[in-house]
Amino acid sequence: MGLRKLINASVLSSFLNYVSAGSYQLIGDEIVQVDTAKQQLLLPELEIYCYLLLLIHLIDQRKYNEAKDCSSASIARLKLFNKTTIDVLASKIYHYYSLSHELTGHLSHIRRNLLNLHHIATQRNDKLGQVCLVYSITQLLILLSTFFGCT
Repeated sequence: MGLRKLINASVLSSFLNYVSAGSYQLIGDEIVQVDTAKQQLLLPELEIYCYLLLLIHLIDQRKYNEAKDCSSASIARLKLFNKTTIDVLASKIYHYYSLSHELTGHLSHIRRNLLNLHHIATQRNDKLGQVCLVYSITQLLILLSTFFGCT
């Protein structure tokens, strides 16, 4: 059994509580933020990793709308950081951002944002992000049958 199958809501909640000084709580089957005053400043790498774990968990649980919201929030936070240590995590976030919008049927809404993210990745010399975003943009153009968007 893979490690991904072992991560459930309670394990994820425990991890989030550990890294954020107890500001998250498991209520039923949902992980909610209960105390924003307790939340400490996290390292950017750790914050993006938490977003990634939560995003993967939401997609595995078929909570696609929540995953779409989480991926949009993670992209907004990711744009604030300019660190090369985040590049690998950022490429994973880009993939799940595209996937979550594809699963909810809102793929056409992120075309401009993917192009902007590719521009940012090119300026920052983020090769892995560029590759992931070119793949996501190409997949978007093929699925939407908008081949003149490549010009």
